[in-house]
Amino acid sequence: MQRRDIWKAKEVLKDMSWQERIDYIWSYFGVYIIIGTVCLAVLISILATVFRPQKEVLLSGVSVNVTLTEEGERYLSDMLFAPMGGTDAQQQMVEFTPRFLGSKEDYEGYSAQVMGMVALVAAQSLDYAILDKEALEQFAGGQMFDDLRNLLTAEQIAALEGKVITMEYEEVGAIPVAIDISALPFIKECAPGEKTAFIAFPGNTPRTEKLVTFFDHLLSWQGK
Repeated sequence: MQRRDIWKAKEVLKDMSWQERIDYIWSYFGVYIIIGTVCLAVLISILATVFRPQKEVLLSGVSVNVTLTEEGERYLSDMLFAPMGGTDAQQQMVEFTPRFLGSKEDYEGYSAQVMGMVALVAAQSLDYAILDKEALEQFAGGQMFDDLRNLLTAEQIAALEGKVITMEYEEVGAIPVAIDISALPFIKECAPGEKTAFIAFPGNTPRTEKLVTFFDHLLSWQGK
């Protein structure tokens, strides 16, 4: 838009009513107004994201191909806040996110979900995963999860007799990597044809010292 166009518009607007001025401005400058509004909205969104204080994550978990009850999802987020050391909900949070791999026939969608999980672990931001059998084999086969003996106490593991899942790896032999938690009250449904759910831990976040407390709370919760 050239300067002479602006001066011309000013001369035209001078003798118009307010409604006529609005109609004239919109007809000639509507595109610029829309573009400017969109740019301003994008800028505000970017600035809000950059300068918004990030909450401290006290614990972060996902379920993969496992549907939990509403109460179970609430337990794994809000109800764990205090046990995980939370004192200020404005500054701290407990994360829980349901995820589904989908069908392997949808190669792109399935691969995207798998890579999303891999990215979470690589970023050291995932403390635990609740998985069905397919997802456990998918990720534990790639050695995504840590040896339970590095994360839980010997007493905790001994109390889980018959529920500890061991994976065999060529380099290191048999390792306990997951626990069958199918009997917990918040497990609602697994993938079609499956009734078992497992929990496993990547073991590479800065919060591994909280896993002993978390696991004790998990096993003792009865849906209250």
